[in-house]
Amino acid sequence: MTVPIPPVKHRPRYTEPSRLTTVGTALGLAIGLMAAPATAAAADSLDQFTDLNLRACVQDALPPAGLSHIGALQCSQRGVSSLAGIETLTGMDTLWVDNNQITTLAGVTFPAGLRQLDLSGNQITALAGATFPSGLHYLYLSGNPITTLAGAAFPDWLEVLYLDPAVKLLLGEATFPGHEVEVCVAGNAGNQCEWYYAPTAVSVVAVSPTSAEMAVGERVQLSVTVTPSTASTKAVVWVSSNPAVASVNSSGLVSGLAVGTAIVTVIGAFGGRTVQATITVSAPHTSPPGSPPTDPPGNQPTDPPASDPSGPGTNQPVSGDIPAIRATGIALAPAAVKLAAGKTASLTATVTPAGAITPETTWTSSKPGVATVDDAGHLRAAKPGKTTITASIGTFAASTTVTVVKAKAKLTVKAPSSAKDTSRVSLKAKVTATAITLAGKITVTATLGKTKVSRTVTLKAKNNAKYVTVKLPALGKTGKWRLTIAYLGTGSIAKTSLTKRISVT
Repeated sequence: MTVPIPPVKHRPRYTEPSRLTTVGTALGLAIGLMAAPATAAAADSLDQFTDLNLRACVQDALPPAGLSHIGALQCSQRGVSSLAGIETLTGMDTLWVDNNQITTLAGVTFPAGLRQLDLSGNQITALAGATFPSGLHYLYLSGNPITTLAGAAFPDWLEVLYLDPAVKLLLGEATFPGHEVEVCVAGNAGNQCEWYYAPTAVSVVAVSPTSAEMAVGERVQLSVTVTPSTASTKAVVWVSSNPAVASVNSSGLVSGLAVGTAIVTVIGAFGGRTVQATITVSAPHTSPPGSPPTDPPGNQPTDPPASDPSGPGTNQPVSGDIPAIRATGIALAPAAVKLAAGKTASLTATVTPAGAITPETTWTSSKPGVATVDDAGHLRAAKPGKTTITASIGTFAASTTVTVVKAKAKLTVKAPSSAKDTSRVSLKAKVTATAITLAGKITVTATLGKTKVSRTVTLKAKNNAKYVTVKLPALGKTGKWRLTIAYLGTGSIAKTSLTKRISVT
């Protein structure tokens, strides 16, 4: 359930940079690579990276100039469980360590120049003990089982924070910057973001009624009083201790589903105080043969009438007190879904038998970093991997396996068929990726026998479906050279390549 946060518009909304397009921002579309001494990297030790998977990722990205020249590090889905040693990457401004096995940030110090940090899809439960650099602008924490933000200190220059909806309720426990921050959660139409200042906890002062008796098939509306008036949002969360007996929706409307007792708890946003109401559900009412149906004693509606299900404090009988049909199960279709990153799909939940009285369907994703699902069952694929989507009503649940694969990219090249051995070779290449942000690199390699010449261009989102120019130096040898143009792909986009021939005279 998404708790709405009213916007605080004290400055223009920033345009968020893509999570996959900051690689090589300092170089832009720099053409050509300047060779650095091969001995520079060799002098750097990797022993400080005690996690072998992180060490291997750093080794893969290590440039000839050494550790301090790693500007962006892509370690998504590498099995990393510890970030020890990450502080030694002093030149890094972007770090992706999403969808790994990181459980704690205690004792971790991030590089001072870090501007974007993706920790989504890990197993982090708390942020206490982490030292974020003051200049960090973008922080991704979605898909972590965070249960507390006590002891967490968000950096002074933080602009955008990505969280799961439930974690937003804990923001009052953390130390916040002295300016508004854009908090975003995933939604069907993309990320839903709002500005707000350091949140003020909401205290639920009273719930009315504090207890209610109802029959199966009836409903009762609960209401609350909250303080303070300066709270960032007065939204509350409603939770039933026994949803198979009595369910409660996001507006406090309780539905009697089976005989028994349930405690409905109202939780104030941002770590505020809570109150409870006791709900007792009895057997459905029946009428003697030949007599017209009547409301249960004491439940005759006065204002509003019985046809209005939103009347506060009024038990609403279902279909003239005919015993309610109870749900016996739920099914989810399709049973399996395969999507490319960036694509969307819809799932359908069917409750049996038809016409059963049920609470609202709850949708969850076991790995939101792979794919998210909204309250209507709409899927959005994020990154390659597998996740389980579960739809539940009361004690019944059904699941679907969602497999996300890399998005396909189309590579188009314009290259000359001939060139002089003393002239530079210039060609144009473009990559088209749909429904996902473009990133990655294009590498052009010219080969003649054992001679190879290559150059690389780094792509940004703005280069999607647009030609970029790659210039090779003068090849210096005559003959039929083979040009291999390769798009190297990313964690979410598959690599692709093609070959051309050029005659050098």
